[in-house]
Amino acid sequence: MNAARRQQEDAMSGKVSRVGWVLLILVVVLAAKAAQSLVAFKNQDTQMAMFSTVVDDSLGLANLPSVGTPPYIRGKLVTVDVEKRTVDSWTYPKLSESLRAASPDEVGTAALITWGARRVGTYVDRETNRETGEAFVSTAELALVDVVERRVVGRAAFEGDQPAGGLTREGGYRSERPMFKIVAYLEQLPRK
Repeated sequence: MNAARRQQEDAMSGKVSRVGWVLLILVVVLAAKAAQSLVAFKNQDTQMAMFSTVVDDSLGLANLPSVGTPPYIRGKLVTVDVEKRTVDSWTYPKLSESLRAASPDEVGTAALITWGARRVGTYVDRETNRETGEAFVSTAELALVDVVERRVVGRAAFEGDQPAGGLTREGGYRSERPMFKIVAYLEQLPRK
């Protein structure tokens, strides 16, 4: 009986040991993934911070009148959130590698984006006829700056799709930003 019991204990001990190893490996893998994500996030912050001089310089040119030529892109591009005064996190990562500047030295053009919203209606509770929220379309004003020649070479305006309708919503609702429309516009512009 002792031998059978010892065999059961050994078998149980082996199972516990295997479970322990599996848990340890799982913890190590999750820790490595977390560290990798943290490094990627930090690298994105560092990458955006390195463009600060280009961003500041471009913002200083935003109010110049546009020249009479069709819009174009000189060299590589950085997109800038005018309000936040930083690289635009909505559009910059979506640019193709052939267009997106990887360093300040590559920037020939800055696309200055001013995000906004336009009120297009209200949501009303059908039973009580009470207003429950406002509906907004996301907007974007873009100024294209040739940073080499220090002039605005184009302007464009974009709108997101209409906000969802039909269902009663509590609170305001804003449609998605027109980031993909902006990226598509920039990608098709002629290069200099």
